[in-house]
Amino acid sequence: VFVENQVGGNGSGSVTITEADISEADNTGVYVRTNGKVTVTGVTSNYAGNPAAGRGFDIQVGESPAHVSGTVTLTNVRAEYNYGDGVLVQALRQITVKNIYVYYNYNNGIGVNLGTSGGVSILNPGGTTWNYVYYNPGGNLVINAGGDVVLQKVDMYYSTAGYGAQVNADGKVTITTMR
Repeated sequence: VFVENQVGGNGSGSVTITEADISEADNTGVYVRTNGKVTVTGVTSNYAGNPAAGRGFDIQVGESPAHVSGTVTLTNVRAEYNYGDGVLVQALRQITVKNIYVYYNYNNGIGVNLGTSGGVSILNPGGTTWNYVYYNPGGNLVINAGGDVVLQKVDMYYSTAGYGAQVNADGKVTITTMR
């Protein structure tokens, strides 16, 4: 899935991707460039990439602070066995994640890599379900945020490089139930 509505920095339409199963994309499974809101629900990206490039999800919202930027919401998202990062999101506003499963994204790929001038929330999926981030050799979870960070019910293990979770934030950091 390739969505580019940021051409010339002027595109501001929202992007919604729902119920998609992307496997074995030669480059990136889900690639989005926009200045509008991004909502991804029920999407899986597995086995994306090649030795030169590729990620499970590569989402960039907002080219520069001068442009109006939308938020990013990822719900029920899976990224497994991708050649680089499982989930990479760069945004100028809030990033919200709920019910994510990211496993073994290799070639020094980071499982979940979130960068924003705003805040980041990884929310409790509810019931006995956790947000799972496992076995990503470049690190499991990396967050760089200009605002507050909330991590709820995140389960991660086995990161061969870096930290299980690395959070750099200018705002308040709240972690509830992490293992």
